[in-house]
Amino acid sequence: VDFLLEKNPELAELKSDIGSTALHMASREGHSEVVRVLLKRGVDQTAVDKSGYTALHLATFYGKTQAAAVFFESGPNELVNRRVNSGHTPLHMAAQ
Repeated sequence: VDFLLEKNPELAELKSDIGSTALHMASREGHSEVVRVLLKRGVDQTAVDKSGYTALHLATFYGKTQAAAVFFESGPNELVNRRVNSGHTPLHMAAQ
């Protein structure tokens, strides 16, 4: 992943038809090392998909705790209080 982004950094910010970025997809699937690489490269972790979900919301919703933990490796993260269109925060989603 790091090699691909070195050659084509714009790949990290491409969005799918539902607004998902590489960070969304890696988080949803629990690929914590890919999440780490993307965050290290400074991708926009506040990006939302068409449902209003950030990558952190997806990691918590799908129970990908290791991927979710990567968001907090450098300290507190403002996304912990971000609400999606339904009003849920990542903590709400983790509890479901």
